[in-house]
Amino acid sequence: MLYWVVKYWILRREYDEEARIFITRRRLKISENEWDYAGEEQQAKYLSQKLWINENYQKFLADQQEANRIRAAEDTDLKRYRRYTKRAGPASVNLEDLF
Repeated sequence: MLYWVVKYWILRREYDEEARIFITRRRLKISENEWDYAGEEQQAKYLSQKLWINENYQKFLADQQEANRIRAAEDTDLKRYRRYTKRAGPASVNLEDLF
């Protein structure tokens, strides 16, 4: 850890390949085994996006959230649930009902 602090934070050296992979994995919350299983193409895709740079990572997150929002809007099960909650509301238990 001390080596990391001195090399990258104090001396402000550019990240080497191993550090780039480590930071990318940490930001994506991927274990080393999952990273190895992802395949060369997927790894190259993540590394080409330069996710170790904070601005690029924030843009990546925004793009992922937008894709998830679109996918959720098109999902029939979620549409059905939203209609249900709009009509009947989610199931809830009041303390007054218990006594």
